[in-house]
Amino acid sequence: MAHPNSLANLKKTAGPGRPKGSRNKFSEKFIEDFYADWQEFGVEAIAIVRDTATNDYLKIAAGLLSKEVNVNVSKYDGLSDGELVRIAEDMARGLGPEWTARLGGGASGDQETGGPEQTGKISPLH
Repeated sequence: MAHPNSLANLKKTAGPGRPKGSRNKFSEKFIEDFYADWQEFGVEAIAIVRDTATNDYLKIAAGLLSKEVNVNVSKYDGLSDGELVRIAEDMARGLGPEWTARLGGGASGDQETGGPEQTGKISPLH
């Protein structure tokens, strides 16, 4: 026989729970009321909290930020290998023929476009 406080018995005796959508209705009403308060007191309320409850002010500010932060460390993030090779070759052309050759651009160039060959391979820089 199951203990009277077991999960199985609680499931049998539990009520129907919260009606569907009630949480959303509560959230919507709360946001409407909060917005009305904001319209009346807005910036002044923020200044008061900032000056009198700095910790709460910072918690609120942090809570407003997106939970997912996308930080690009480099302007080159997300570029394909081919795009990175082309950028390296363009940079090497600005440094002179020795660097262009080291990066696989070659000195001969591409006859159709007049530019360096696009080998897609970077040779070692040693």
